[in-house]
Amino acid sequence: MLRKLLEYNFDIAGSMLIDQDNKVNYKIHIPEYKSQKNGQVYAWVIGEEIVYIGMASKGVQKRLSEHRGGWRGGSPTGILKEAQIRNELQEGRHITIYGRTCDYFEQEVEILGKKQLVRFSLVEQEEDALLKEFQPTWNTNGLK
Repeated sequence: MLRKLLEYNFDIAGSMLIDQDNKVNYKIHIPEYKSQKNGQVYAWVIGEEIVYIGMASKGVQKRLSEHRGGWRGGSPTGILKEAQIRNELQEGRHITIYGRTCDYFEQEVEILGKKQLVRFSLVEQEEDALLKEFQPTWNTNGLK
């Protein structure tokens, strides 16, 4: 499965870790995935297994900061994800974060009587296609 992800031009963007305060955290290593300019999709990978896929309309780092809020008790799903990540890391497994900047198209449209060139990201469509193809075990929402 990882090979297929790489064929779709995913890069290693970062990794999950347990920080000095014993909290689940992440580190993004590639500047492209710190940017909020483009929609991106991302995957959490353990070994060769894709365990989670998500979309990040404002970039991977921004989306992971939102996940971190959930891991710290912000949501029941976030608490579950934190436990899954912590368990894997404590068992000595590495969780790699892969990312891909999504395709887009631009079109001139009229908004309130003025023509503008608008950029449409395919982030939602790419996430849906990836979820259908890989069916990652940690995804609880979005599987159709």
